Amino acid sequence: MSTKSNPYRSYLMRLWTDSNGRQYTMLERITYPYDRFYFSSLDDMFLFLIIDRDGERDPPGADTVTKT
Repeated sequence: MSTKSNPYRSYLMRLWTDSNGRQYTMLERITYPYDRFYFSSLDDMFLFLIIDRDGERDPPGADTVTKT
């Protein structure tokens, strides 16, 4: 499935807390391929959104969890 025809993906933003009590900003992509990205800062998240507009690249150092 190509995302080239729609370079702007849709995301859901949530605050996520891990088992150690650290908080992350979680972006859940609600369009294909349904990935979740965890960011330790909003600056990292917004940088990722700028990078990801082309629908191809993931941010360096982002922890990616793919839904099954």
